[in-house]
Amino acid sequence: MGALGVLIGAACGGTIEGATSMGEPCTPSVQSQPGFTGFDPKEVTLETGAKACPSGICLVNHFQGRVGSPYGGPGSTYGGPDFPPQCLDRKAKDTVFCSCRCANGAGRTDDGSVYCTCDPGFECTHLVSSIGPSTDAVAGSYCTITNTTYDRPTACSTLCDATTAPCP
Repeated sequence: MGALGVLIGAACGGTIEGATSMGEPCTPSVQSQPGFTGFDPKEVTLETGAKACPSGICLVNHFQGRVGSPYGGPGSTYGGPDFPPQCLDRKAKDTVFCSCRCANGAGRTDDGSVYCTCDPGFECTHLVSSIGPSTDAVAGSYCTITNTTYDRPTACSTLCDATTAPCP
């Protein structure tokens, strides 16, 4: 089970029928904050209200660094602190994308809330545990790319490096 990293914006609601951008890349708005040091691969982050995603959900699933900067970099590029490179096995294209909530915290879809069905090539994965009533609207499972399950003991063992471990 994943940890809840950061919640940005309001809880999602409404229908997402006809949403066609599941899996499309998104860049969470927190990256534009000057003190942002990058995402932590031990966390799951949801940006709700993401304008680039019909569902309003930009999912950051156990990703390290910044989207668009596979090799990390000095903070001066962004007016902030240094940030780490991405992990070779957790690249942005596989872990940061538009998603949707496919089940509640108990793995159910019969509670009256709006849920989606994952597109082919995606699976409904439990990522966010409830830590109380204020998180119940986001706790649960989200569509993730098939075969990108986070494995804490082996994840992020190799960092992207332009010479030894290139990340496109």
